[in-house]
Amino acid sequence: MRPVDRGPAPRAYTEYGDAIGDLVDRLDRYCSYCERRLPTHLAVEHVAPKSVHPGREFDWDNFLLGCVNCNSVKGRKDVSDDDVLWPDQHNTNLAIEYSSGGFVRVSNRLDDGLSRWVGGLIDLVGLDRHGARGWPSPTARDQRWSQREEVWAAAERCRSDFESLGRGDWARTRSGQGLRVLFGLDDSIRRACRCETSAHRRISGNRALVLQ
Repeated sequence: MRPVDRGPAPRAYTEYGDAIGDLVDRLDRYCSYCERRLPTHLAVEHVAPKSVHPGREFDWDNFLLGCVNCNSVKGRKDVSDDDVLWPDQHNTNLAIEYSSGGFVRVSNRLDDGLSRWVGGLIDLVGLDRHGARGWPSPTARDQRWSQREEVWAAAERCRSDFESLGRGDWARTRSGQGLRVLFGLDDSIRRACRCETSAHRRISGNRALVLQ
């Protein structure tokens, strides 16, 4: 999961919805939690719920961007900063492990204290919900897991193409095709990587996906 930096407040707000344009300017159109890029249906998300903390309803430092799914699962949960690793407060870059099939889990490289914080974040917005047996069940409208699965499959095809083609030919075939996926390879691959289907273009990638 990529950390986010909203920067200082650009202005004061009397309606929190007025902050959506400023947040998009700073954070782009990505959900701050699941990292899907969505052209529509992003909302101003209150880190501390406004129903519990009305004094922070218009507080820029309490705003993130949230998709319908992450917002819905998080709801009015009021959690302590000591229980969750927040993408706007901590370095979440290596906190979560993504794997083939669209699965999400706490990175096994963390100590017990950090693992508890990351687990709190995953539970808060239901990032590990998946259609596979034995995982927390998503609602019918929650497609985060299936979109991660699609992105991962596309990334694996990109890697296979890279390994079978020369770097120059591979970069040319992928130029301008929409979805950015990070690989545990070198910078030139990460800059060149684009994947293909309309579904991939629609969500424009989970920016934290890394193939080791």
